[in-house]
Amino acid sequence: MKSFVTISAIVLSIAALGWSQIITPYECHCGVFISIPTGEIELFHMKSAHVDGCGTEASVAACIENCKSEWTGMYKSGDLLAELPSGYTLGQEMCIGAVELFHPFIHNADGQVFARNCEGDWEDIDMGTKQPLCCNAGHWHEC
Repeated sequence: MKSFVTISAIVLSIAALGWSQIITPYECHCGVFISIPTGEIELFHMKSAHVDGCGTEASVAACIENCKSEWTGMYKSGDLLAELPSGYTLGQEMCIGAVELFHPFIHNADGQVFARNCEGDWEDIDMGTKQPLCCNAGHWHEC
């Protein structure tokens, strides 16, 4: 019985140490949203990034700047016809992302880019897709 208690204590100590080592998620989140009759839905996650701090004016501004840079660089300013490093077009990547977020059918939607610092509110960064988005079960097609 004494060895069981010792083993249990060791296992609990290791588990507690592991839980304390969990890294805080990235502070900056970027996503593309579309409007539907009941509000906005996120249909595509962009890359998350580290910024210094949460909820400060500087950290929010850094996050917005990060999302703008990613959108104009990696995502070719929202051109759905642009080929990405994955070999897919941005339109196809967005339709795959939409399916992963449980939105398989999208018709003639204008995507808008939003940024969020930590657990704050999503901020519209005044950038969007160049063409309307149409997806059919995760497959992109021109509208």
